[in-house]
Amino acid sequence: MINMPSDNEVMVLIYETVQKQLGQIKDSRVVMQTLTNRVGELSRTIDAISARTDDISSRLESLEKTVHSLDLNSSRALKSVNSSNTQLKDTVNAMRQTIDNVTNPSVTLISRNSRELKDTVRDMRSVHSSVMDEFEQYEIRLVKLEDSIDKMLKNQLLKAELRQASETAFEPERKDDE
Repeated sequence: MINMPSDNEVMVLIYETVQKQLGQIKDSRVVMQTLTNRVGELSRTIDAISARTDDISSRLESLEKTVHSLDLNSSRALKSVNSSNTQLKDTVNAMRQTIDNVTNPSVTLISRNSRELKDTVRDMRSVHSSVMDEFEQYEIRLVKLEDSIDKMLKNQLLKAELRQASETAFEPERKDDE
């Protein structure tokens, strides 16, 4: 005898199968929505790329025309420059010769003067340094003298106070009533 499942078991199996299929349908629907959104974004991106490509294409055409026109103008200008090039070279060479005759002695003179000025500045620095050293010595001596004078004055004041104290100690007391 074959065991046949009961009606309840069959119903439970059918219910579970239907639930699984519904879950799969929901998952498929979410995936489809996500894919639809991505396709929409890609479509917009492709449209933007197409518009940008058209803009770049028109700019390139404009640049090609400009380059062609510049090429024609530059070839004409180059021909005129080449024709006058020889005269310019001769003129520049003559100017260089004149400038060399004028500037070389001046540069030498300026260089020598600059060197002499630097030497003079070095000498002045050494003189300044020695004067400052002497000034420091004078300051030290002055401080020592001030200190000695201060000590002498304090010593004299101390002696005067002692003398006065000793004089008042030996004097008989006077009465103010007299």
